[in-house]
Amino acid sequence: MLDRIQQIGSLIDEVSEVVNNNPELEEITNIVDTCQFIEQKLRSIFEAPTNTLNQVEMDKLTEIYTRYSNLIDSVETEQQLIYKKLVKHVGNKKKLDVYRNL
Repeated sequence: MLDRIQQIGSLIDEVSEVVNNNPELEEITNIVDTCQFIEQKLRSIFEAPTNTLNQVEMDKLTEIYTRYSNLIDSVETEQQLIYKKLVKHVGNKKKLDVYRNL
């Protein structure tokens, strides 16, 4: 079980690295999909009927969940930044179109 938890942690690290490198709009979609996958894996561990984790596994799982929560916050922030850029771009484009039509 510890290996599975650590694999999820590695995936979180990889996604966090992409998020921290100013991802493009297309990458955000993949990041969100991957975050949903991570959430499913974490949930399957928490909700497993044979969930008999030892203290080391519980501590690691708690750490992983905290890192996942931080990742989600970063992804949401990045989504908001991209949205603002798109709105600004579309807004500027509309202004240019108005000026061209004068």
